[in-house]
Amino acid sequence: MNQGIIIRINDRAGTKKHTDYVGWGPRPAWVRQISPTSTLSVTLRNNGLLNGGRVTFFPSINGRPDMLSPSNQLSNITLPASSDQETNWVQFFIAGEFNQTTGRGAVSSRDKDTGVGVYDSSTNALLYTKSLMVRVRKNANRLTATERRDFLEAIMILNTNQGVTFPWKNLQDMHLPTTSREIHGRSCFLPWHRAYLLNLERDIQALEVSQSNGTVKSYAHVTIPYWDFFTTAQNMFTRDFLGFPDSAGVVQFNASNPLINWQTNLSGTDVVILGPKLRRAHRLQNSSSFPWNPSNTGTPIFTLGGQWSTFTRTQNGTINDYSDYRRFALGVSSSNLPGLETSPHGGAHVSWGGPIMRVGWSPADPLFFMLHCNIDRLWTMWQWLTPGYRFNPSDTNSYDRQGFGGTGTVPSSSTKGNYTEDTLWPWDGDDQAPRPSQANWGGLPASPTVSAPGPIPRLKQMIDYHAQYSQNPADHLGFDYEDIPLDYPRRN
Repeated sequence: MNQGIIIRINDRAGTKKHTDYVGWGPRPAWVRQISPTSTLSVTLRNNGLLNGGRVTFFPSINGRPDMLSPSNQLSNITLPASSDQETNWVQFFIAGEFNQTTGRGAVSSRDKDTGVGVYDSSTNALLYTKSLMVRVRKNANRLTATERRDFLEAIMILNTNQGVTFPWKNLQDMHLPTTSREIHGRSCFLPWHRAYLLNLERDIQALEVSQSNGTVKSYAHVTIPYWDFFTTAQNMFTRDFLGFPDSAGVVQFNASNPLINWQTNLSGTDVVILGPKLRRAHRLQNSSSFPWNPSNTGTPIFTLGGQWSTFTRTQNGTINDYSDYRRFALGVSSSNLPGLETSPHGGAHVSWGGPIMRVGWSPADPLFFMLHCNIDRLWTMWQWLTPGYRFNPSDTNSYDRQGFGGTGTVPSSSTKGNYTEDTLWPWDGDDQAPRPSQANWGGLPASPTVSAPGPIPRLKQMIDYHAQYSQNPADHLGFDYEDIPLDYPRRN
């Protein structure tokens, strides 16, 4: 006899909305009978739709996932007949399925396009299906039209006045010339920008907008796509997506593009850079002598301090040149091989004309966050591929500055915000020197799917983003990349 079944993912209490999302890291889930009359043996299987995401299961051992036993199903799970609904939950763990052979995961292309099927172990009858989504960050050049549209709608909503604030402008104001020394040129460059991306992504996923037909549209399924600037991006820089510049560098959009009314929101005297319209010319350092086209050329990287050139650092070179964090992130002055912050990060920024090439104005362009999503992806890939793994926050090869930073008059390599135990500005509200004088935007937004890192993140929490070192799902920051798998380091 079929009996009522319920599954909850990421939130056993069922008090939160939009929790039915997983990535490559195992997420906690619970199953029970609703009104049991007897014990029931069930099997959990992937029950995704055609061409949708797929999931992998992990048994629970003392509240932790059994990482040695991933499977496409969990067999013969006994659901108790207890009348106390809070004690008859059975825990398991679930994640998106990643194919190590192809190097790609079975990601979702739309919200709730996969599910967990609960089958009677004795009859194999389907009793219940729990819909969910394998939600990860994807290559922007390969988004479907619907994925692209939802992302553009979401960031346009944040660019529009919400009550008395402009959410997008708040993000821009965190990244001004007056804040640059806090977040650039120091080891914290990568961890800080990882938290910055999380801020935007969680803002997006919290959006709910009433529709004319009386329904409410959620953007909980939307992630920040990454701009893979090592390859051509023929589908990105079009009037239907990120726009195409006219002869003056003013970005043009089709009338149906949500970004048609995009506002830079920043005032200033440099009309070429700012303004009310977005500018992004296809020329290096805004020089008409060095044009390029991102639709048919990988990003030209201008070598800072050298001659004009179109030298491009490769992805493999970026990841494999250095095996320790300090040189990987910042490079060394005696070497011709720069660190990630200089190249490809700096080069990708200055390959344009417009706000994207200027530290204090670059977040005025939506491309900024897609560029930085790829920078974060490169750090993630380096962490995963470097021998020994680089997820341990206590290992100086994973992060070079351990402990607490000191005080001073201005941010420097030895001051607060640059050490593993430090809290990250501005989410910590610290506006005292050496921190920037403004920090009134509140804590890091919460997520309904994960509890980490909390409203006041510590730098070390940004390092083990996937809980790949701790192997504790509570440390997961709630994001993944489509081409970087679940691959835990062996622990003795």
